[in-house]
Amino acid sequence: MRPTSPEADNLRQEVLIVIDEITMLTKDGLRCVDSLLRGLMNNDKPFGGSFEASSLATRCAVQTEYSMWLLNIGSGTLAEISGLPCDSIEIPQQMVVEKLTEAIYSKNLKDMEVEQLAKRVISAPTNKKTLEMNR
Repeated sequence: MRPTSPEADNLRQEVLIVIDEITMLTKDGLRCVDSLLRGLMNNDKPFGGSFEASSLATRCAVQTEYSMWLLNIGSGTLAEISGLPCDSIEIPQQMVVEKLTEAIYSKNLKDMEVEQLAKRVISAPTNKKTLEMNR
């Protein structure tokens, strides 16, 4: 897309861009959207500096620290950690789950009804990881 095209002007003027099923977008697709918006907005912050995770912040209102962490990631204001590459973040230890499948599905996974399983999900940053977890 040319920066001077009518489509580029439309994107720059949008107040909200919703990407349905964002977790199913490949990392290359997400990088493409990020790169496009950075170029169109002439801003090197993630998604051209206009990214907010407001729905996540609303759902996690009780978890203020978690909400602020997500918002800082989205706004590009998360403090850099010495020793990590600048495009990496450190996930706080309290957010790491050692036995993810048990935490989501319980130890009795084989005894659960389809209806119970359908209400639980494991999301992953890549489709490859999601497919590995779902096998």
